[in-house]
Amino acid sequence: MGRAIPETSSHGPRAGGRSVSLVRFDNVSQSFGTRAVRRGVFFRLESGDRVGLIGKNGVGKTTVLRLILGQQEPTEGTIEVEQGLRVGHFSQFSELGGQESILEVLGSLFSDIQVIESRLAEIASLLGGASQGSKLRGLVNQQAGLLEEMNRREGWTYQHRIDTVLTRLGFPDTYRTRPIGQLSSGWRNRAALAKMLLEAPDVLLMDEPTNYLDVDGLQWLEEWLQSVRGALIVVSHDRHFLDQVANRIVEIENYHFQEYQGNFAQHVREKQLRFRRDRMAIVGPNGCGKTSLLNVLIGLEPTDAGRVAWAKAVETSYYNLVPRELDPNDTVTHAVNVVGLAYRAPRKRVNRFLSLLGFSELGLKHKIGTLSGGQQARVALAQCLLSGASVIVLDEPTNHLDLTSTQVMERALVHYPGSIVVVSHDRFFIDKVATRLLVFTGAGRIQEVSGNWTAWRATKG
Repeated sequence: MGRAIPETSSHGPRAGGRSVSLVRFDNVSQSFGTRAVRRGVFFRLESGDRVGLIGKNGVGKTTVLRLILGQQEPTEGTIEVEQGLRVGHFSQFSELGGQESILEVLGSLFSDIQVIESRLAEIASLLGGASQGSKLRGLVNQQAGLLEEMNRREGWTYQHRIDTVLTRLGFPDTYRTRPIGQLSSGWRNRAALAKMLLEAPDVLLMDEPTNYLDVDGLQWLEEWLQSVRGALIVVSHDRHFLDQVANRIVEIENYHFQEYQGNFAQHVREKQLRFRRDRMAIVGPNGCGKTSLLNVLIGLEPTDAGRVAWAKAVETSYYNLVPRELDPNDTVTHAVNVVGLAYRAPRKRVNRFLSLLGFSELGLKHKIGTLSGGQQARVALAQCLLSGASVIVLDEPTNHLDLTSTQVMERALVHYPGSIVVVSHDRFFIDKVATRLLVFTGAGRIQEVSGNWTAWRATKG
């Protein structure tokens, strides 16, 4: 348990083109007393990554940065930081202070260049009084080498870079020469940000860097970070900033890292799809408790222990309860058009949807009581699909359905944008619909399996 530093270091692609992970979390868990904040986290940061780290207050975003810095240790697992990696850290609470001004602090970052400058000035003075001979040639050779080194380090522009950073961060001239310890906390934060940006580390760890910045400062910081050659992890609540800077979003949720490619706006879209596209089939022998599990999930039966916690604002629709609530004297089109999404949608659009479920234009006018069992099941399915529910729960939905009705149900559920929890013995139906299984294996044991029925049976030999 703890941090592991590899014995060898390599920056850039490895053999075979595989990129190097600058920071690695392997099965990391972290607890404070009895309170867990992370469980079994795996994470990789590679060169070029711009990671926006988000999550509710108190989930431990700042402590993730502290783990990378070695300021805290994981309870379990390992954290590896590539050897020789230069890591810069910006905190909401600046540690800069003392009697030095920000100009003096930033100037000291370029002390090696200042040494070269001094030597070049000295050589220039000596060349003015040097005569012909080996001494002159030696001075000229030294000068050429130092000039080449200044060009390589872009040393001629360091004063301009300092001025640009301070100007963009809003530093007036009077604050540039004032001791940092005499500045307000907001200005000390800006000073710390300026220092870290000019240090140009391999990895930047930033905790709420946009606080205290005006719009111009924010825009400049966004552009600066977009040009950074290394990697970035930023904790921020500024959604526009994350849109401009991040190419990966990591959300801390339920003790784990949920990763999304792209910026914050892409994360919002992908999360909605991820949250609403899970398809779980519950399988197992008769009498093992599958239906009871569904009833507990939707609140029809109490739990013996523990509790069921749905995410905020999640609505469920239990397919099996719908048929018994249908009015036999109602027409198909009216029964469907009065629910959820259909109520607000144009009637023609809803009717086109019903045609996909196998209802003809004439069939829409039929009364529910005159329909076959399979047709009534399609009406119930239409109400579920158009209810606007995030999750549809179904218990043996293909029982008593003919082949046509079953195929219609399969197609409808496959294209449903929400999540599905279904109990079924119909293996073909499970293969069509499910993306993962919850398998009752006996004696109260349950196994979670990725994939459908065929994929699971293939692992059983």
